[in-house]
Amino acid sequence: ERTIDVIRESGADIIAMQETYGSGAAIADALDFSFHLRSSNLSVMSRFPIVAVHDLYEPFRLGGATLELSPGQELTVFSLWIHHLPSIDAALSSGSSADEIVAAEWETRASETRDILAALAPHIARSGEVPLIVAGDFNSPSYLDWTTATHAMHSDLTVPWPVSVQMVEAGFKDAYRVAHPDPTKQYGRTWSPRFVDGWQDRIDYIYIHGPLLETL
Repeated sequence: ERTIDVIRESGADIIAMQETYGSGAAIADALDFSFHLRSSNLSVMSRFPIVAVHDLYEPFRLGGATLELSPGQELTVFSLWIHHLPSIDAALSSGSSADEIVAAEWETRASETRDILAALAPHIARSGEVPLIVAGDFNSPSYLDWTTATHAMHSDLTVPWPVSVQMVEAGFKDAYRVAHPDPTKQYGRTWSPRFVDGWQDRIDYIYIHGPLLETL
């Protein structure tokens, strides 16, 4: 019920939800939103009608829908969740180097992102006509945050986090970093307000692709 209130108060038109579990249909119904459940984990809901669904890659990792914003105007949105391991907190606590962190990322999240981008290739190719959003829990920091200007915040490490590098190299824009380009002023931590003694970072993203989208 609180999630319903938050969405309603925000005025959001589209929700990319992770860890949906049994709640998605009830939330969408209360909001009178269209709803696509990809798996117990992932869903997309929107005040706009869903005209197509896209069940790409693995059900627990990626699922999307094309929405009709108005006659002749469509938008495709994917909800994403990739692996929660390796632990960033553990890597820093153990004194891992930047190279060791990157190598560990390729064992799970980075390789998943590579395969997800391959699955998304047709939608990426069409983003000039049907803009594309990939939003969700990437469970990984961004190289746009771990810069030389912020290295003192990260055990004096500057890390080219490969999930974010791949997304940007594929032509996606990190919407938060477009709106707030200086991480020293607005870092944007999303994990975790609940566990204040744990590692605090930005791991949740809205990535946009296509010239018709503008970040405000």
